[in-house]
Amino acid sequence: MVLLGVGAGVIVLVAVWVVAVLGAVVASSRRRSLVAVGILVSAAVVSITLLLIPQHSDPHQPPAQELVTDKLFVGRVVVVAGVGLAAVAGVAVLVAESAQPILAAPLKKVKLS
Repeated sequence: MVLLGVGAGVIVLVAVWVVAVLGAVVASSRRRSLVAVGILVSAAVVSITLLLIPQHSDPHQPPAQELVTDKLFVGRVVVVAGVGLAAVAGVAVLVAESAQPILAAPLKKVKLS
């Protein structure tokens, strides 16, 4: 299984470390630094264990893969660039509109006698 150009093992390792770092941040925010260290050490042990598991029986032969090409790459890049420019233009218009001064209505002149 390949997702975003990386295998399932990389995704599992990233998930383990994201959960570990979030757990450590939550634990250290509550003044429990020993628990945070324990979470990070356990994540390191899980990572080392996962890295030591062999991928397949013959690790020196790469799996045969066919070359996959994306023929719509240029079109997607153009669409993403257009959406990006529209977002920048929208933010610029929002900033320009919010920077306009709001003037107070003039008060009526009152004569004091």
